[in-house]
Amino acid sequence: MKVLSLDVPAKYQGGYVRWDSEHPNTYDTGSIIFDPHGSESHDFNIIHQILDSISPDIVILEQPFLYSIAQIIGSAKAWCARNQRTWWMINAPKAKKLVMKNGRASKQEVFIWANKHITTDSQHICDALLY
Repeated sequence: MKVLSLDVPAKYQGGYVRWDSEHPNTYDTGSIIFDPHGSESHDFNIIHQILDSISPDIVILEQPFLYSIAQIIGSAKAWCARNQRTWWMINAPKAKKLVMKNGRASKQEVFIWANKHITTDSQHICDALLY
C-alpha cells in the first residue's frame, strides 16, 4: 500500500512524503513548488501530476485552515474521487497530539522530531511526515 502525505503550498512551496508498505523503512520525499504568477488551474495540474506519478492508495491531507489551501486540498480530493482512492484529513494540532503527544508542539519541535526519521531541511516535508 502506497501512502502519500501532502503539506500543500500556502503560497508557493509545500512538500510530500510517500511511504510504501512493501518498503516500510523507506520514505520518499519531494517539494511542491507553484509558480507565484501561475493560475490556480496550473497549481491543480501540479498536484495532479504528483498524484498521477506516485499513484497512492491513500492520500493524507492537512485540514484546511486557510482559504488559500482549501482549493488545492479540494483538487487532491477530486483526484482521489476520480481515481477511486481513499483520502484522509487531519488538522495540525490533532496530528501533533497523536504523533508527538503534544498538540501545541512548535514548528521547531516538529522539525526535530521529523529529522529523527528522515533527513530534510524542509519544514514542509517535516509537516507532511507528521500528517
